[in-house]
Amino acid sequence: MSIIDKLNKDFESRVRLGIMSVLIVNDWIDFTEMKTILNITDGNLASHSNALEKSGYIEIKKEFVGKKNGGTAQIGPFKSLMLYGEVFNLFKRSNTISYLWIRDVNAQQYAVPNYLTSRQINIRLVGKF
Repeated sequence: MSIIDKLNKDFESRVRLGIMSVLIVNDWIDFTEMKTILNITDGNLASHSNALEKSGYIEIKKEFVGKKNGGTAQIGPFKSLMLYGEVFNLFKRSNTISYLWIRDVNAQQYAVPNYLTSRQINIRLVGKF
């Protein structure tokens, strides 16, 4: 089983990660404001937030504002929720950590460098129940 197979399918969407990120920094937020922040449609927000609510990650309170449907959301029953941001290779260095030495048929040696990641930014969302 590869590392990709172990990823939580509930968070494989950009919109769902966005919803969780917005809720980390806000106790309660209404759907109109969240829709504006994430730049998504009502239907897109509704389908993704309902999926997160069914999985128990968020809590939604639905209400009427005048004659319009409204609602607010908050993060569900987590013991802790952490958002990590890491910056790699900020100075665009080569990041050579070691060399693999190979020899050709004429007994001449060549150094092949082993590099660290070329990724620039890594973001992790960790929730504990």
